[in-house]
Amino acid sequence: MRSQRALFRRYVSAITVLRVLWALGVLWFDVGIYHTALLLCTWPDRRLSESPETPTHVLVIADAQVRHAAYKHSCAFPALHDWWYHAGLRRSWLHATRLDPHAVIFLGDMLAGARRIRADDEYVQAYHKFRQVFSVEPRSRVPVFYLPGNEDVGLNLPDADARAARHRYTTHFGPLNSQTSIANHTFVLVDAPRLVEEDYRAGPGISRRADDENSATTFVREVARGNEGDGQQPIVLFTHIPLSRPDGASCGPKREHGTLRRGAGTGYQNMHTKRTSAFLLETLQPVLVLSGDDRDYCEYEHVLPDAQTTVREVTVKSFSPMKSISRPGMHLLSLVPPSHPSLSSPTIADAPCFLPSQDWIMSNIYVRFATITLVILFVRRVRMRIERTHASPLPSFDDKEKGERRHTRKPSGTGLTPVATSFSKDGWANRASLNVPLNRAGPWRMCWRILRLSLLDFARVTLPALLLWAVVMWNALR
Repeated sequence: MRSQRALFRRYVSAITVLRVLWALGVLWFDVGIYHTALLLCTWPDRRLSESPETPTHVLVIADAQVRHAAYKHSCAFPALHDWWYHAGLRRSWLHATRLDPHAVIFLGDMLAGARRIRADDEYVQAYHKFRQVFSVEPRSRVPVFYLPGNEDVGLNLPDADARAARHRYTTHFGPLNSQTSIANHTFVLVDAPRLVEEDYRAGPGISRRADDENSATTFVREVARGNEGDGQQPIVLFTHIPLSRPDGASCGPKREHGTLRRGAGTGYQNMHTKRTSAFLLETLQPVLVLSGDDRDYCEYEHVLPDAQTTVREVTVKSFSPMKSISRPGMHLLSLVPPSHPSLSSPTIADAPCFLPSQDWIMSNIYVRFATITLVILFVRRVRMRIERTHASPLPSFDDKEKGERRHTRKPSGTGLTPVATSFSKDGWANRASLNVPLNRAGPWRMCWRILRLSLLDFARVTLPALLLWAVVMWNALR
């Protein structure tokens, strides 16, 4: 058994074992975990009413937050950090498109800090970066819809800056307010920042009024009027800013931290006011509300004034990696055309989809495994040093011919001090009098030498895994 163990240690070193573990780790955490996440993300078709028509699938993405040249960084090596950040977004997007959605809706904040951009050419570069990360195959003909967030058009900006921000947005992303019909459901995409500003202008105790024909309030009322009568369709409301609810209201078990709370500041507002929320719910009477901006997932049931009807709102998890969440996400909608407006069976179903976090994998898996690997290699080098120090070759003599004698070894440049070695009559040397190497450099220099060799071993271990990771990333991002 001992000989087999020695043979195994001879041909299978710690370096080899660690290389295999690193390769398996890269294959799982950069390939397998993404495929597993997609297997768990399925379209909620089973919860729909029976229909002869194939369900329509809509992918909803919140807070893409693509960065640009004007975005201010608070970290070292901003170029490398941006590449890593956008590579994670690009990989998540390519995996999301494998679900083959029939339409895609972005819930605002497509560009991080776009409201701070003052030059048109900078905005064009930021937009091209967004299109590069979230590219859509032209042959797929998948329609993509956008609605503005506070990062896109700002909130309560000076008039000149607000006009410039909205003009840039409409030039590249489309209208600020829009509606479309998908599977005989009316999708209403509302300009939430404009609703907040109109609410401020209305003042407390004053009912909402339309300042002009392009106001968000006017748009909501026109949609409601157009959806009356025999052609009425179920309405799905999309707003970047969540609707009002009591502070501390539960968001359900799928939320990672805390709850949604009221709050406002320069360029943001956590929720719509009670007045705006009631206006949207009473005017449109949606069957489902989808919002973003909060970064984390949240589910809440709104009660309409009649106290008999509830409207479910889902705050979609951020698609971009954030420090406040361990996993980014997106939302899946399945729809079938209602056979009748008063149909009681569900014609729309939704489900969240959570994706792996590239940042979490790097900080919690790779960094820790690298630390453990370095410790193992350091301990291995220390043990090798100890074994080499205590394992001294013993000279053999023909005791029958030579008998007992004294032998003195000459000094050499190996750091050995000449010491007399005595031998017994049977030819074996006394271990206590063997020559041993003296560490004249001191223990600190020895530790530094061991650490340096351990770092070289670490490079030998991780270099193949790094090359494998580069191949995986190239294949995932191309």
